[in-house]
Amino acid sequence: MAGIGESWENLGQLGDQGTVLSLLDLRDGKVLAGTQGGTGMGAKSLVYRTIDYGDNWTDLGRPVDESYLYCFAHLGWGIVVAGTGTPDGKIIRSTDYGLTWTDLGQQAGENGIRTIVSLGGGIALAGTSANRLILRSVDYGATWVSLGWLGGAGGIVHSLIYLGDEIVVAGVWPSGEIYRSIDGGSSWVLVGSGYGDAHIYSLVHLGGGIVIAGTGIPNSKIIRSTDYGATWADLGEFAPGETGIHSLANLKNGIVVAGTSPNGMILRSVDYGVNWTSLGEQYGQLTINSLTCLDDGRGMAGTNDGGLVLRSLAPDADGGAVGGVAFSTAKNKKPIILTHWVWKAKDGITVDKYYSPIDIRCRSVSTFYDGRILSCSLVTRAIDDRTGLYSVSDMNIELANHDKEFSKMLARYFLKNQLVEIFHAWCDEPETWKRSVFQGIVVDHTLKGTSFFVTIRDVTQKYFKMKVPPEVCT
Repeated sequence: MAGIGESWENLGQLGDQGTVLSLLDLRDGKVLAGTQGGTGMGAKSLVYRTIDYGDNWTDLGRPVDESYLYCFAHLGWGIVVAGTGTPDGKIIRSTDYGLTWTDLGQQAGENGIRTIVSLGGGIALAGTSANRLILRSVDYGATWVSLGWLGGAGGIVHSLIYLGDEIVVAGVWPSGEIYRSIDGGSSWVLVGSGYGDAHIYSLVHLGGGIVIAGTGIPNSKIIRSTDYGATWADLGEFAPGETGIHSLANLKNGIVVAGTSPNGMILRSVDYGVNWTSLGEQYGQLTINSLTCLDDGRGMAGTNDGGLVLRSLAPDADGGAVGGVAFSTAKNKKPIILTHWVWKAKDGITVDKYYSPIDIRCRSVSTFYDGRILSCSLVTRAIDDRTGLYSVSDMNIELANHDKEFSKMLARYFLKNQLVEIFHAWCDEPETWKRSVFQGIVVDHTLKGTSFFVTIRDVTQKYFKMKVPPEVCT
């Protein structure tokens, strides 16, 4: 779809901060921003937080006496870790989605924690400066140990990306080296180098093993892999005169954006990073330090020389970028009921119908069993005290039941223990834009007159198998 990530709006400066170094999307409108503190009159904050996709921000104060907050990582269950720098390379940790923080102290004698990535299951890796160490935690960021130098002492681990199946890629300085691990960071192999005296500033996984790397100093090159980081192709410069690709973000479906310096440009690709178009300088900024994809499909950027937060405009139904109406608002989210029912029509042909968008008045806006979904209750959720997980309230769906054929289908296939998935969508192409909300199990169904009522319960309330960190349980 055209328009996604193509136009950007200025949400303004974060307090009196001059640099927004890092961003982390925590879903449902919650985003954390890390700044460069300790410069300028009154500069003090390292962490800001929004709960409305960046429209408004709260100054959370300065959780640690450091000058830089380089990076964030969400390890699950609301546990967030952040890497800081100067004078000490510290890791700070939050167990409440970034509201409060604990100082875990300087790590391995380093002066900067430049990048952190979650590998799932409470395992995380961090990269340092000035000796490019790899650190690892196996307890949701509570403690960290050094795994040693990445290719020798001296340098910076600028970026880490996890590709699944214990495959991790790291980008370092000097010499523009790219390293790869297939055992969760325990051992590494040099898989790319020779890109000049370059920093590998940024990495992003576009899915299917396609990985993009952004370089810097002296050139802002794009490096690309299609085999999970095993081999790399140098695609060259797409913004001559720029000296760094400092940030990358996957906006899904082949669309990826990159942020540059020293002219604060955003580059955009719609073919999984093969070709790029410059969107030009953004609001007079010097560097697009950080980029992230929000859970509503929009991009968000952090800059320096003003400490601005930028946000891409939401795509309309035709794929164009629009202002004014934010797709992040609940009234514009269309719930989708998605399942794998299969039934026989009167002519004996097998019919597969998977999803049905519901409009803001809870009426079906596309065909699903002849448009017979009539209404859908609101999706509400809260923290379950027993598990520490999000618990979604029971959801009720009303379907029209006009004939015996439909009744027979419902009686046979819409039974208890049927798995149903609920999604949100932001346009008329739900398969492209769907974002999962929860999975449910059919726990009850009744027939009243010409309506068929179904109750769906959050699957985690019936089948709970995941290990939960003790600090998020009550």
